[in-house]
Amino acid sequence: MKRILGILLLVGFSANTYAQQSNNQVLKDAIAAFNNSNDVNGMLASALLFKKASELDPDNWMATYWTSFVYSQCGRLTETPLTYYDTAQMYLNKTKEKLDDLNENEQSDVYVLESLLMSLKAVPFWGKGDRQTAMKLNQTENVSLSQAISLNEDNPRVYLLAGTGLISDGQRIKNDGYILAGRKMLELARIKFADSEPENPLYPNWGAGWINFWLARANSSGD
Repeated sequence: MKRILGILLLVGFSANTYAQQSNNQVLKDAIAAFNNSNDVNGMLASALLFKKASELDPDNWMATYWTSFVYSQCGRLTETPLTYYDTAQMYLNKTKEKLDDLNENEQSDVYVLESLLMSLKAVPFWGKGDRQTAMKLNQTENVSLSQAISLNEDNPRVYLLAGTGLISDGQRIKNDGYILAGRKMLELARIKFADSEPENPLYPNWGAGWINFWLARANSSGD
């Protein structure tokens, strides 16, 4: 009887291990598809893979996180951004349900994503003159970024978003001081990225590729 029980436990463990490996492969394929995408259609195709990964493994915070992030990026490149931002918000909410199970560095990245999503969601509302909603979203954006840095002061994505925000504001109000501060933040983000390469290839590790684009944008504003 003990031998049969042991065999059953071994079979169950092997099945769970195989399922986890299969789920991880779907997420790995989704990340590769996103990294190789050249346009919004490629991004949307990868978003479907991320959605599948999150459905196969809903308890995996990285799957729901990635799904939220990619839908946020799809929204930036479409004419109906709020539709995609709403989907991103839904998956972010699923990720936040797991916050208590995450370490501080992981929690920091969840709040960074929330800050990014709030800043993106605010743009259409500013565009249509809904100042009340836009300001509320921007306030949440700032609170989330503050939470992110309090949890992990070495999180490179904190400095990335702070830098891009300063450059955007500096260009909007024509303030060279803001732009200079944003450039310094981005250089600091570059250092932080180099010092914090994750060991897990599935870990949400976005943003490093944004630095050169934003530095070029800042430099085009003049020194």
